[in-house]
Amino acid sequence: MKYISIVIIVMFLNLIYAQGIKILEQGGKQASNLKETTVIFETEDNLNVDVFHLLNESTAFASGPGGTASGYGVTTQFLCTAPAKLVIQPGVYNLRVDQNAMLGENFRITAEGGTQYWKVKNSSFGKFLTGDILFFGGIFVGFFVSMAAGAPEVGGPVGTAMVGTGIWLIYTSQADADFLRCEK
Repeated sequence: MKYISIVIIVMFLNLIYAQGIKILEQGGKQASNLKETTVIFETEDNLNVDVFHLLNESTAFASGPGGTASGYGVTTQFLCTAPAKLVIQPGVYNLRVDQNAMLGENFRITAEGGTQYWKVKNSSFGKFLTGDILFFGGIFVGFFVSMAAGAPEVGGPVGTAMVGTGIWLIYTSQADADFLRCEK
């Protein structure tokens, strides 16, 4: 009976000390300094932009007698539609603008208190497709018109302008997330 009482007292003391745990430091920072972070998403011309929480990202590669193949996949959860203002707990968050796997933009927010301002932009598949058409059309015009028609003074400059415009349209069609500033 005496040993049972000692075991019960030791268990009770362990329970008291376990509940008294206080985190003093976490992730290299003092825990008492970690506060909620306000995140403000701004957009161009107040257009609606969907922001997603990136839950998982994976790639796969395979090869065989027929060649090689690769795959890419993301698992996302809808977070908000910008322009928006959120309050998040301390931590690191992987987010994504636009669900399009090819044109979307992944970005990371490290929440350590204060207010963070971000500018987000949707992708434009129409711009991307137009850029592709101009790019490949410019190569065709530049090379084939110059060579086949024997008119390099026409095909060269026109093809070059089409290729340059196509590259610009492809580049600007991508979704984007730009960190603007942080106020502590």
